[in-house]
Amino acid sequence: MTHVLLVGAGYMAKEYAKVLNDMNISFNVIGRSKEGAEAFKKETGIPVLSGGLEETFNFLPIPTHVIVATTLESLEENTVFLLNQGIKNILVEKPGAVSKEGMKRIATLANKKNSNVYIAYNRRFYSSVIEAKKRIEQDGGLSSFLFEFTEWSHVITKLGKTQFQLNNWFMGNSTHVIDTAFFFGGMPKQINVYNQSHLDWHPNGSIYAGAGVTENNILFSYHANWSAPGSWKLELLTNKNRYIFR
Repeated sequence: MTHVLLVGAGYMAKEYAKVLNDMNISFNVIGRSKEGAEAFKKETGIPVLSGGLEETFNFLPIPTHVIVATTLESLEENTVFLLNQGIKNILVEKPGAVSKEGMKRIATLANKKNSNVYIAYNRRFYSSVIEAKKRIEQDGGLSSFLFEFTEWSHVITKLGKTQFQLNNWFMGNSTHVIDTAFFFGGMPKQINVYNQSHLDWHPNGSIYAGAGVTENNILFSYHANWSAPGSWKLELLTNKNRYIFR
């Protein structure tokens, strides 16, 4: 029998709750703060066990599937905790962890525990992406692709995000576009990257450019300038068509 646990009571958790309800799947919810739990219940009608995952996990039936929809700060630690509890199926919000070391930690433990950990890069499952993938195959495959992940700096700083979330905005948000691009073309096997400038809230860079070749021998390039007007885009080229996401 399936027992689903939703960890988190913020915006993304509320979105997951809508989906689970539409699928007629019953689930329990664990949140951290009483204020967040009350707000979640007021909006969804679903009660939340507050106090945080580690403190309240044993108060509920052991879940078969867990969705981790907490803030960026706690994604990695919550996922590791669940793996150590023997949970076999975990869906964690992007990016799962903000560092290579964090991702290795999760991957190593998941393999050791024989558990499935999925990171919620949901654009892979958009109907438009599925259709484009089908048409590209009919065209004979990709010949090249390019993408841009320019972020709206003038908007982001007004969202009320924590300093940690702002400092890791590339990992927490831009990787949506990047994941979709390499989902089509394959992971890079060679890449040259360039990074210039920075923003007060994002010290790791604000202007990006690069190019390379994927494991499928497809050439690609990318660009982003967070200090200039623009937005995200993905262009996929075959010998017959150009498919544009923007």
